[in-house]
Amino acid sequence: MKYWLPVIFWLLVIFLVSSIPSLKVTNNNWLQDIINNCGHLTEYAILAYLIFRPLYFYHHFRGYRLLSLNFFLPLLYAFSDEFHQAFVPGRTPDIHDILMDTIGISLTLIILIYYHSYNSSSNSK
Repeated sequence: MKYWLPVIFWLLVIFLVSSIPSLKVTNNNWLQDIINNCGHLTEYAILAYLIFRPLYFYHHFRGYRLLSLNFFLPLLYAFSDEFHQAFVPGRTPDIHDILMDTIGISLTLIILIYYHSYNSSSNSK
């Protein structure tokens, strides 16, 4: 449970933030877009990392199975989050948000692949 509890907590955080009717920080549309994009990228990068931990350390998934689960589980939640926003007053689902979520997930996976391949090659020397 120690590996999955942070995942559940973070899913709840994303759900609660998505339940807020308006997250406007500034009236500057350009700046607001940057803030929204960074928020989506960051929250799903964190989710991908948190999902990686139990899959790798607890379930011992490796290779394509690890990568595919670690990519599609957060992406599935991103789609469900946008669906959820369709029912929140002042919020609308947006495919652009899912794109930013996908970039966050992908960047995290690239970093994790590099980190683990670097560590495994260092340990074999």
